[in-house]
Order: sequence, then structure tokens, then C-alpha cells
Amino acid sequence: MATTRVQWLDAAKGIAIMLVVCHHTLLYLGFLDIRFLPY
Repeated sequence: MATTRVQWLDAAKGIAIMLVVCHHTLLYLGFLDIRFLPY
């Protein structure tokens, strides 16, 4: 039983995962008082 994959959906999931990783990284660096943004 073969299933087909929707490429744009896989790409969207990958982008979403990367955005979550970046968000959590920036939160963690904020807790360490390392900031990249002026606010």
C-alpha cells in the first residue's frame, strides 16, 4: 500500500518546526540575558 506525500505540506511542516526551534532558542537566550534585539 503506497501513500503519496504532499511536498508543500512537508515543506510547511519543516518551516514550522524551524520557527518553533528559533523561538525557543531566543527565549532561552533571553533568560540568560543575552539579547539580539534592542527591546
